[in-house]
Amino acid sequence: MRITPFKVVQAQIALSVVMAMLCGAFASKPSNAALSALTGGAIGWIPSALFALRLSAQVSVASWVVGEVMKIGLTIAMFVAAAVFFPALNWLALLGTYIVVLKVYWAALILR
Repeated sequence: MRITPFKVVQAQIALSVVMAMLCGAFASKPSNAALSALTGGAIGWIPSALFALRLSAQVSVASWVVGEVMKIGLTIAMFVAAAVFFPALNWLALLGTYIVVLKVYWAALILR
């Protein structure tokens, strides 16, 4: 089975939804926790999806480096936007989901 960057992004999206349901089920404010978890997941998978699109169009060392810089910049911008525009943010749900979504890379490497 070949694991492509787009399969990794699909797994990240699915895991974001699962984490949002779990956070919503166990939090004292379910809607805030679920929305925060979805936000944290999106902060993980949206830059990954854009990076995968960039790599599918052009594969070179320079493209990889520029894509990685763009991914990091977008991730930082999304964290800042979440903090600014979502004052009722549940940081535990957001960061927990973000970290779990990032671990999909490790799972993909192991399954490879």
